[in-house]
Amino acid sequence: MLPSDIYGQLYAPNPVLDKATMLSLARQHVPRCSAVTGVDESGGEACVYMIGDNLIFKIQRPHQLRARTSLEKEAFFLGQLAEYPNIVVREVLGYDKDGSIEYTLMTRMPGVPALSVEIERSARTNLLHQLDRTMRRIHSIPQDPFFSNSLFLGHRTRLEFHQAVRDGLAQAVQVIDDNPDL
Repeated sequence: MLPSDIYGQLYAPNPVLDKATMLSLARQHVPRCSAVTGVDESGGEACVYMIGDNLIFKIQRPHQLRARTSLEKEAFFLGQLAEYPNIVVREVLGYDKDGSIEYTLMTRMPGVPALSVEIERSARTNLLHQLDRTMRRIHSIPQDPFFSNSLFLGHRTRLEFHQAVRDGLAQAVQVIDDNPDL
């Protein structure tokens, strides 16, 4: 596990925002927001509020804040993908931080959660082929915007990657040497 993946606020409160606060934040980006129609707290990294039938307001759980799963990073990534008409993504309507609340407001994509649907063999094969084509499109977009953005951690060259693997293995060997009963 990389140090950037360690949660820095293990015991931070995990608020569910009251509807008035959430709507106030959302209206900074889309003034017509009128009613919260649902709250989904099942996500490990974030809590999601449905606004009307077509908007999603997502807040990062404070104790889960980490660079790898930043909502700012997600908003940037979705913005990059949205530039390509053959890749369908939700539209980010707003991103901000208000005190300890990091949030995004985005459009809701139509459909149902895959976990709630039985997908028969031929339909599943077709779905996987469509997913494969989409992933190929995503992997073919230019990487320069991501490499030049500090939100995207990681190794920029093959040499950096190899060195990180060497360092990680050396650290693992050291831990084993220091703890023979491990």
